[in-house]
Amino acid sequence: MMKAPQPDMDSLPGGSETILIVEDEQPIQRVLDDFLRRLGYTVVLTSSGEEALEKFKKDPAAIHLLLADIMLPDGMNGLEVAKAFRQIRPNIPICYMTGYDRAVVMLEKCEEAGEWLHKPFRIEKLAARVRASLDQPHS
Repeated sequence: MMKAPQPDMDSLPGGSETILIVEDEQPIQRVLDDFLRRLGYTVVLTSSGEEALEKFKKDPAAIHLLLADIMLPDGMNGLEVAKAFRQIRPNIPICYMTGYDRAVVMLEKCEEAGEWLHKPFRIEKLAARVRASLDQPHS
């Protein structure tokens, strides 16, 4: 997914917030987890929309960003997960990921899509989009 020359981690934007990731592919989960932790973030990994929602409901204020894959194999897709999160906490920042062109079309039509990444993506772009999502004003 992200086999490129290693970036200078000190030059990438990071933070100390908690990011809940919903991604069904284990290798991608591991790369995201490792990279975001190296940037200073706390990471909560989930592999389905239902699992993500269950963990979020335990303490909605503890999660600062939802990083959601759009296409999930069973149950809720990433857009549905985001909608469920926003019913609980309307101002939660969300950043989407997808490797599917039809999901990109869905995102472009979605008024509340916000930040998103098209897989495969470089980790520099991930760092920038995560930080941009967290830094957007949320009322």
